[in-house]
Amino acid sequence: MTLPSQPGIPDHPVPERLLAQLFRAAVDAVEPKAALTRAFAKEPPLPAKRVWIIASGKASAAMAQAAEEMLAAQSRTLAGGVIVGLERAGRSHPSIRTCVAEHPLPGPGSLAAALALEDLIAHVRPDDEAWVLLSGGSTSLLAAPVEGSGIAQEDLGALFAYLLESGLEIGIMNAIRKRVTRWGAGRLATALGRAGANTRCYVVSDVINDELRAIGSGPCVADATTADDVQTLLTQAGWEKTPDSIRRYLNAVTEGTAPETPKGTNAVFGRVTSRIIATNADATHAAAARARELGLRVARIREPLQGEAALAGARFVDGLDPAIPQDEPSGTPHCVVQG
Repeated sequence: MTLPSQPGIPDHPVPERLLAQLFRAAVDAVEPKAALTRAFAKEPPLPAKRVWIIASGKASAAMAQAAEEMLAAQSRTLAGGVIVGLERAGRSHPSIRTCVAEHPLPGPGSLAAALALEDLIAHVRPDDEAWVLLSGGSTSLLAAPVEGSGIAQEDLGALFAYLLESGLEIGIMNAIRKRVTRWGAGRLATALGRAGANTRCYVVSDVINDELRAIGSGPCVADATTADDVQTLLTQAGWEKTPDSIRRYLNAVTEGTAPETPKGTNAVFGRVTSRIIATNADATHAAAARARELGLRVARIREPLQGEAALAGARFVDGLDPAIPQDEPSGTPHCVVQG
């Protein structure tokens, strides 16, 4: 089926099929395994060192598979690894452990996954390489309390729950959550660095503006916030709803009796490289390109699409007319893209 023809305007599939083509083009552009394979292809040959794979997020299995294939192609030694996802990964190298964890609220699997990373780091040798493969959902999937913080795992879950209910933007939520999670706010990179590893972090971005500190709670990025900043954010969100153990921990940091998060002055970050391999922009560009191939006039709304889905959808509809040039002939088919 096609829409009725108009003079000078090409035929198009029914809207549902057309939209499905645009959706598929967007998804294919950010397919994690292909994106990581492309990233590897752009890099120089890697030194002959042992490699550890840490893959976390909704795309963890696909990214780990790309890494395993890369290592095999270069006859590199895979020392071991951990894959953390929402379901058990398929076949992988026998030295890789698979962990099933919870999202969007952390649970027992999240704690077990965080401890699995601790065990992996204990086996890292000086000059090993760690490849951290990060995608959406990692904050919850790896959520365990900061070591020695006194925070209870159930309190961590309670914090996550009330932040999700608060309607706060994801960037603000992650600024809070990474502060109280074991591997967030650069703590994974510092632990690997203390073990002597060089860390390469490859990231599929699921946040506005592709801010590395916000993706997966920034496990390999120095933290730019202080405990005072986080207390201010929690006051806005509802300090009284914050579990006691978390309030005590934040107070201890501000008082100097508990350590701050790793900052950019920490020399360990000189051993870390981070690269974003797939973004929202990649997806929207691909959708727009496919729309043009189908003969549609494309209009872009540059403002990021974010917030509560129902409200964001309403804002998108409100922005349709302003996005389309007013001098276009009546009936000209348009595709409005926003992401």
